[in-house]
Amino acid sequence: MGLALVLGPTEEPVSLIEAKQHCRIDSTDDDGLLAGYILAARVFVEGQIHRPIVSRLYDYTIDYSWPVDCGRISIELPSPPLLAVRSVSYVDESGATQTLSAALYDYSTDKARGLLYPAYDASWPSIRYQVAAATVRFVAGYTSFTDTTTSPNYTVSGEGVPDDLRQAILLLIGHWYENREAVAVGQTPSDLPFAVEAILSACRVPYI
Repeated sequence: MGLALVLGPTEEPVSLIEAKQHCRIDSTDDDGLLAGYILAARVFVEGQIHRPIVSRLYDYTIDYSWPVDCGRISIELPSPPLLAVRSVSYVDESGATQTLSAALYDYSTDKARGLLYPAYDASWPSIRYQVAAATVRFVAGYTSFTDTTTSPNYTVSGEGVPDDLRQAILLLIGHWYENREAVAVGQTPSDLPFAVEAILSACRVPYI
């Protein structure tokens, strides 16, 4: 059982222009440095809150059998918030890979973690008792994720991220821009500005 990234983000939730405005920078001398801070701040925030901010496509593999809760198949998908389930594939008892009809499953996006389960009055087929017996392909994150017919065959928007998380990213960028060493001489060391930690604490999803 495991989670694998299929398609990653193509945009950041904070633009270079926004980062420069936040840091009160008029020149282009530090554009490369700020671009690195934008990426690092987004990755850091995602790691702290245990959520993908900019949407991406994942494969979640299931070993041996469908997970069951209270006698009913129930698959809790990691990396919330869940946006959509794209497909459910499985290895049948003869060893052939099959795709489960979308009419046979439903999913919920309004919980702390996304849930995938059989549709009303639907039964799922048995799967082969092996590693990676089933795979759920799903989209998670706050931003839109759109299939296209061009290459690459998807687009990921940087828009849609909650304002508090965008603010946390901007605060981190400003903090790192002003404090480029691990510890500033003459100041009390701290891991994060208080405002950033306060925002992240409110958005953090605890591990199971």
